[in-house]
Amino acid sequence: MGALKKLVEPAIENAVDFLKSFSKKSYYHGSDNPNIKKFDVNRPQVSSNVGETNPLGATYFTPDLDYAEGYALQSFDNFYDKIPIEKEDLSIIPGPMKKSEVKKRYEGTYFTDFDEEGRAPTIYEVKIKDSKKNIFDPNNKQHVSKFKKALPEGSNLHDITDMLGEFEYLENPEVSQVIKDLGYRGYISNEISPSVGLFYPNEDTIPVGALSALSKGK
Repeated sequence: MGALKKLVEPAIENAVDFLKSFSKKSYYHGSDNPNIKKFDVNRPQVSSNVGETNPLGATYFTPDLDYAEGYALQSFDNFYDKIPIEKEDLSIIPGPMKKSEVKKRYEGTYFTDFDEEGRAPTIYEVKIKDSKKNIFDPNNKQHVSKFKKALPEGSNLHDITDMLGEFEYLENPEVSQVIKDLGYRGYISNEISPSVGLFYPNEDTIPVGALSALSKGK
């Protein structure tokens, strides 16, 4: 029995440490894909204005649910006009969700985008690794100083470092590579609602449901 206890106790301690490594508050990712199994930072982005664009190199999460919902809805025209009032509370999907479940959810509505293109406004709720020192913060003077020193000599990026908190600058592959090389696993973007862009989202997030199951020992 003593030998078994010695084997089990470290595993329990490791599990507790693992659970503690994630943020207490939830973060949300808005998408038009109702069944994301793995976040893909290399997936080309699609814009209604310019079509397909370069990959972002990071997946964004925000603690502001309303902001995430707005992002999830942005590619759907007049979405709520297609959803009966009695079904509005079911409209935005908590992902991931199987195709059959999505179809059932929208039965009796005029929302046909899912049938035609497999798209639906979806929110993914996660906890993120709670390690501020590993997330580049453009409002942190030490972080910014390290970044400026790491820029290649003669780089035109020196001229626009005052834009460092803006997502367009952070998504520049040259910029994000410097941030990665400094050992950061993501960055904070000063949007309307501050968001976290993670370079390794599948390692540094866990779905809220999975974390809850782990904490209960399921």
